[in-house]
Amino acid sequence: MFAERGKPLRKAYVAEALWPGVDQAHAMDCLYKACGVLRRLIQQGIPLPLVWDRDTLLLDGMRLDSDVDRFERLYLQREDAGSREAAISLYTAPFLFNEYYEWTARLEAYYDMRYLELLRLAAKSANTPSAASYYRGLLNRTC
Repeated sequence: MFAERGKPLRKAYVAEALWPGVDQAHAMDCLYKACGVLRRLIQQGIPLPLVWDRDTLLLDGMRLDSDVDRFERLYLQREDAGSREAAISLYTAPFLFNEYYEWTARLEAYYDMRYLELLRLAAKSANTPSAASYYRGLLNRTC
């Protein structure tokens, strides 16, 4: 669900993802109770990155900071050697390493490809001598 940030999600989908194997009515009841707790926290002035309406929940990326978001921002500035090196340093393992969920495969491939692109660019750059060792290490790990 985190990976779908920026897109409103149906509450039924969220309930099923949070409480798999629980009948839908009970999962929805749990979700409504959780939303009630979150609503009270917001009323107490605690900022939460969630927006909801009658049928959907939205993770507001503008009010959220995570290593995934930082990596993405740095990747978008990959032509800058400092940003590239920071993104390479931030990437420590495939997406949700050692945790398999059906939805993670696509994201794991997405971030691995971005990481490989950063390594390729860094290896070509004379300004980043550490890049070659990153690149060789990754190739040794994947081959």
